[in-house]
Amino acid sequence: MKGNTHSGMVASMRGAMDDSMIGVRDLKFLEKMKQGKKQFKELEDQQIAKAVTTKLPELYRAAMEGNWKDACSEFRSNQNAETAKISNLGMTALHVAASCGQSEFVQKLVGRLSEKEVEARDQLGRTALHHVALAAGVDAAKAMVNKNPNLPYLGDVNKHTPLFYAAKWRKPSESKNMVEYLYGVSREENLPRDLESERRDVCNAFTDNSGPDLIVAITASGSYDTALRILKRYPKLTLKKNDKGTSILHVLAMKSKAFLSGNKLSPLISWMYDLVPVDDEETKHEDSTSDGANSKNRCSAASFFKFMSKFIKGIREMSEVKQSHVLAVRLVKFVCDELHKKEKEEEEEKKKEKEKEEKEKEREKEKEQEKEPEKEQVEEPEKEPEKEIAKEPEKEKGKEKEKEKEMDFLLHFVIPEEEREKGKEEEKEMDFVQDFFIPENSTAILHLAVEHGVFELVEKCLKAFPDLIWYADKAPRSVPWRHAHYTSTVKGSLVWNDATQHADTATASSNPPEYTDTTSGHWKWHEGQYADTATGTGRLLLHVAIEHRRVKIFNHLIDYIGKNTKAYADLKLEGNNNSLHLAANLAPTPQLQSVPGPAFQMQRELQWFKAVEELVYDELKTEKNLDDKTPRELFFNEHKDLLKDAKEWMKDTSNSCMVVATLVATVAFAAMITVPGGNNSNTGLPILATKKLFVAFSVSNALSMVSSAVSLLMFLSIQTSRYTEGDFLDSLPKKLLRGLLSLFIAIATMMISFGTAIGLSLQTRLNWSYIPITIIACVPVIIFTWLQLPLLLQAIIVESGPGIFQGQRDRKLWCIKKIGGHLLAYDRV
Repeated sequence: MKGNTHSGMVASMRGAMDDSMIGVRDLKFLEKMKQGKKQFKELEDQQIAKAVTTKLPELYRAAMEGNWKDACSEFRSNQNAETAKISNLGMTALHVAASCGQSEFVQKLVGRLSEKEVEARDQLGRTALHHVALAAGVDAAKAMVNKNPNLPYLGDVNKHTPLFYAAKWRKPSESKNMVEYLYGVSREENLPRDLESERRDVCNAFTDNSGPDLIVAITASGSYDTALRILKRYPKLTLKKNDKGTSILHVLAMKSKAFLSGNKLSPLISWMYDLVPVDDEETKHEDSTSDGANSKNRCSAASFFKFMSKFIKGIREMSEVKQSHVLAVRLVKFVCDELHKKEKEEEEEKKKEKEKEEKEKEREKEKEQEKEPEKEQVEEPEKEPEKEIAKEPEKEKGKEKEKEKEMDFLLHFVIPEEEREKGKEEEKEMDFVQDFFIPENSTAILHLAVEHGVFELVEKCLKAFPDLIWYADKAPRSVPWRHAHYTSTVKGSLVWNDATQHADTATASSNPPEYTDTTSGHWKWHEGQYADTATGTGRLLLHVAIEHRRVKIFNHLIDYIGKNTKAYADLKLEGNNNSLHLAANLAPTPQLQSVPGPAFQMQRELQWFKAVEELVYDELKTEKNLDDKTPRELFFNEHKDLLKDAKEWMKDTSNSCMVVATLVATVAFAAMITVPGGNNSNTGLPILATKKLFVAFSVSNALSMVSSAVSLLMFLSIQTSRYTEGDFLDSLPKKLLRGLLSLFIAIATMMISFGTAIGLSLQTRLNWSYIPITIIACVPVIIFTWLQLPLLLQAIIVESGPGIFQGQRDRKLWCIKKIGGHLLAYDRV
């Protein structure tokens, strides 16, 4: 329905044109008007399109809001409204509803459309299923695919399918289910044979040029199960990279939450996580790594949690999270296996090429041997003068050949041919692995994984390719230039040795003339160039672990390196920094904020510096970088602000706790003087001294008094501390721990003495009253524990835990006292 408004507008325009043509007498003007008829028709078509677009704003609003009742009224008044273009982008009501996520509206409207009408496209070549993949639910996608099974295979102008849209541009938290469904309905084996030959817009998302980008997007969406199934179906996509040089491992290296190491779990949740079942393959793996008794206990616990997951949502969600972690690890392992297969294929190709080259060489030798007797027969005796002339160059050639033979002999004697060829082959093989893990146009994969703390990816890749631990990333490009002025002076004397040609100066040899030459200039050099020429490498994995404070990866790398930690310590980085300079820098903000309290942050930084200091030899401890700073000087300079914050935090914390400890001590002392029930006037003893509750009151009150006094002294010693770096490493955290523990005991015992005093006072009249009163009195203790528990646990873990750095040294633990924990490491060479 085009409407009366449109027909009236067109009629008025035509009438105006006819009137103007009748009144015009100029023939030239008439010719121009005839030439402009085509332009008028184009203008008419544009007006019609605009009229249709602006005629249905209510339908656009209804589709956008999902108002099916208003949409139906528009459909009744306009028969073409269901398929009309109602936006400037050529979108129909189905497109608009799908782009706004109105799944119910889409399902109802699909029921009114035919199979062909569902394929309507906008100006960018997108069907409504493309918009459903971006915003709507899986139910809407199912309704459209059931109506037209060809929709998942239809691409836009860039040949991107709905699956690509869901994986690439949908919200990661909502894309997993949509990606899994669209993959199930867009497999190559489900594609009709006649459809691909008949239509040009049919796309195979996995074999087209967008395949690498698609598999990277699916991995980024968290659909690891779908990604594994696709890679098993199309293994060539495993090692492919998208236009930005990003591979599957790049995506996983930046998703620390996709692995267990990137999630902090409490002890209870961690225990439940280990027992929650995933699938049969993972259960078999866990059984193989445990003994018989533990395997039986694990199976029984797993069956219990599997049964409880049917009723408890939390256990079911934990099982899904663990399944995602397991699939991510399997995906990493699958990529490593494909890399090994690729290496074997290249080795076979190289062997075939060598065999071909050897055969060609044998054929050439046979041809030369056949030609030699023919040359001897053809050659005639030359004249004697010509022979004499030819003898000299032949002798020279003979000498050169003898020298070449000697050099070949020496080379073969020092390095045999087989070993040289093997070395070249190994270099080529390692170049292939290096090109994949350390590409030129993107960040190194393992370095990126260490930076984000993805321990599982580093562990699996190093297990498959142990030499990757010695691979360095590319040197940074944004390195500053340095400038310097120089002046050089050269002094010498002139001497003539040939006295025959310079007779007049022959006597000057005894006293030769002297001269002086002075030059000056400007010298410019690049810090990165200095680092590259000095070491020929960038950062190794251990350097990245130190720089980003990745404790677990650091310990794992130390286990791999073994006793060869000196090789790492010798390597220089940009700016002539060594490994200890990296530990002297301030930690990145996320790692620094993971430790509660500036004082414990300062302690953690000192622990890292001391740990790396134990790995390097003495010369590197005092070596200066290009800024003329030793590692210790750099540490003090980088941590000035943190040290200031740690001092203020420690003073404020101790002041607050001192006030509480003083109040507790005052209350405990007053309660001991004025005991409940009073004292006997004759003996001076408490009247209720024979009661059992009185013993509990006396003991708890005495403990409260002593504990508060100890706490007060601990916090007072913190106030009078020097606040040096060494104090934050060991002394101040211990004092804070002792003060908090004693204050916790003082408050708890004070509440116990309060409850027993109430019981003694009311036991003659209300025997039951002191029980609820005592329970209510425990509320302050619970609140204090809840608020101060993170700080208290951090102090306990730091002081009495195993320490953050763990490894082995001849299978014996060794302790650095200044760190305040066990630092387990391999001995250095």
